[in-house]
Amino acid sequence: LKKYEKQFNAFDEAKKRKLRLEETRGKRKNRSAFRATLARLKEIRSNMKQERMALLNGYDSEDESNFTTKEVTIETILSSKEELVY
Repeated sequence: LKKYEKQFNAFDEAKKRKLRLEETRGKRKNRSAFRATLARLKEIRSNMKQERMALLNGYDSEDESNFTTKEVTIETILSSKEELVY
């Protein structure tokens, strides 16, 4: 049994390595498919933006310069305590 132990261990390691490579290939395939989908959706979104701007006579509703930002701070006193100092 001892003389076959190295062969079995080498076989097990090769099998594990093959499984890891297959998993990695699958992950890379999924990642590339996801990136392709993102690129396609980004292109569709860009085309829709151009169409929307054409329908709005050149007005870009996503341009930040078309909006004014107003910052409002509201302060509320939660508790107060009076203390006499002599």
